[in-house]
Amino acid sequence: MLQLAKQMTQLVSFVHVSTAYSNCVVHDIAERFYPEHLNCSSDKILAVGELVSNKLLDAMEPSLVGSFPNTYTYTKALAEDVILREAGNLPLSIFRPAIIMSTYKEPLVGWVDNLFGPLALCFGGARGIMRVTTVDPSAKISLVPADYCVNVALACAWRTAEISVQNGKVTTPPIYAFAPSENNLMSYGNFIKSSIIYRDIIPLTKMLWYPFVLCISTTSLFPLAAFFLHTLPGYFFDLLLRLKGRKPILVDLYRKIHKNIAVLGPFSSTTWNFDMTNTMELREAMSKQDRNLYDFDMAQLDWNDYFKAAMYGMRLYIGKEKPTAESIAKGLKLRMRLKVLHYAFASSLVALAGYILYSLARLVV
Repeated sequence: MLQLAKQMTQLVSFVHVSTAYSNCVVHDIAERFYPEHLNCSSDKILAVGELVSNKLLDAMEPSLVGSFPNTYTYTKALAEDVILREAGNLPLSIFRPAIIMSTYKEPLVGWVDNLFGPLALCFGGARGIMRVTTVDPSAKISLVPADYCVNVALACAWRTAEISVQNGKVTTPPIYAFAPSENNLMSYGNFIKSSIIYRDIIPLTKMLWYPFVLCISTTSLFPLAAFFLHTLPGYFFDLLLRLKGRKPILVDLYRKIHKNIAVLGPFSSTTWNFDMTNTMELREAMSKQDRNLYDFDMAQLDWNDYFKAAMYGMRLYIGKEKPTAESIAKGLKLRMRLKVLHYAFASSLVALAGYILYSLARLVV
C-alpha cells in the first residue's frame, strides 16, 4: 500500500488503521512509535520472510514475537515500524482504536457483524455455553463503539490532509489513539454485570443451559474450573447428540474457546493507560458542527445506554432473533425453566456431596 501510495501524485491523505494494543508491552502507551520493543526491525523481518519457508518462520515465532502476548499485536507493531521507515513524505497518519464493539447509533443502533473479544463472552454466556473465563473484575476494559471509530478515522483523514497542505512535508506521521476517557472508564466487573442485566431482560430463545459466567482472576485455577463447567458437560451433551444421530460439536467448540481465552487472557486481566493528546487536539480542531456530526466524545458516552444498544444488537444481528414482545416472552419462559433445572441440579450435587461426606465421617467415627 505504501509503494502504491508513493505513486499517487494527487494523494492528499492516507490513514493506517492499527490498534491501541500495538505496543501493549508498555502499560502507559503514548502516541508515538516504539521500535525499541521489536526484537528485529520490520525491514529485516520482511527480508527473512523472503528467504525462509513458512514452516521455518513459524518455528522462529517465539523468538521474533518476544514479549508481545500474541502475533496479532506483534504484526501490528511491525506494520507501524514499516510506516515509520517507509512513509517518507506521504501525507500519512496512524489511527489506533481500542477494542471495537457494536455501533452506538450509526448506521443502525447496535449493529455488529462479528463475534470477537468481549462480545463473544456476552453471546457465549447468553447462550449458556460459556460458563467460566479468566477475567480480573477490577481491570479496565477499553471498549469503543464502531461508529465512533469511523468518525475518528474520517477526522484523521481530514486533519492529515489539512496539515499536509499547511506544512508540506511531515517527517514523522502523527498517531491518534482512541480509547475510553479517563473520567469515564468501565471495569470488566461492571461490563459483566451489565451483560447479566440485559441477559435477564432480553434472553435468547435458544439456550443450551441457564446462563451464568464464573470469572476467575487466578489463571492456574481456570483448567480445573473449565473441566467441570465446560469439558464434562460438553462430553455429556455430545453423547446425547450422538444418540440422536447428530454430529457432536461441543467438545471441539470448548477447545477453541479455551484457546481463545488463553490468547485473550492478558487483555482481560490488565489495565492499560492510553495517551490521547493528539486525538483530543484533533477534536478541538474540528468545528462545532463537525463535532456533532462526527461524534466520538468518549467522555460523554452513556455506558448504560450504549450497552443496551449493544445487547439488543447482539440479539438481533448475531443471534438472528428480533427483540419482539413474543420472542422476548419466549426467551423469558425458557430462561425460567432452565433456571429451575440449574438450581435443582446444583442442589442435588450439593446434597450428594454432603451425603458422601456424612457417610465418610460415620466410617471414621
